[in-house]
Amino acid sequence: MGFLNGTTNNIIIDAVLTDYGRRALSRNDGSFAIIKFALGDDEVDYTLLTQYGRPVGVEKIIKNTPIFEASTSAMYGIRSHLLSSASRTTNIGYLKCTSGTSFSMNVLNTKTQPLVFEQQTSDDTRIPSDLTNQVYIVKLDNKFLSIRGRTPRTVSSNNEAQYFINRSELNTNGSNGSILRFTLDIKSNVSSSTFSTYGTTETSGVIRTYVTVIGKESGQSTTIEVEISKS
Repeated sequence: MGFLNGTTNNIIIDAVLTDYGRRALSRNDGSFAIIKFALGDDEVDYTLLTQYGRPVGVEKIIKNTPIFEASTSAMYGIRSHLLSSASRTTNIGYLKCTSGTSFSMNVLNTKTQPLVFEQQTSDDTRIPSDLTNQVYIVKLDNKFLSIRGRTPRTVSSNNEAQYFINRSELNTNGSNGSILRFTLDIKSNVSSSTFSTYGTTETSGVIRTYVTVIGKESGQSTTIEVEISKS
């Protein structure tokens, strides 16, 4: 759903169903119902507040921010979610891959990679309970990788797979965050022709791809790089 500011200071609401929503509606069995919605501020440049001060910065944001049109892609519709919480807090924490930030896999003998992600805080602040992630969204390139034992909820036209995975456990560092564990697998159909097409150079035996993890409740996200080689 997009909010468009008209030339007469009217607010125009442009609402569309996503691809997933249209599939649900097409079942035509009475099960389709909109029970939740999310808001985002992907377009807003908050550095204007720092640059011009709050009164002038807010005015510039309101008058000069171009608003995105509504997108039918559930994957790209909202990147920066707005959050609400019953608790007042100045620190909702962050999401960190405690296994590392980049990984090397190969099709001969390192076809799997276990990963661990944790909600953490930089001080003693506890994450509000309603922002403790219970579900994580994992996005990866379906041409190269999969998550062991799981089926993606959706795969987009450009082969981005989206998985929804329940948290593994709560962490024990007092932050009230949660932990996600899963294992990446190189897909069995990755072949020499795959490297020729998607390698870093035409003759390269290396493919670089990325995995993004997003906390459904908190909106926290992090991205890691995965390097896949022939040998």
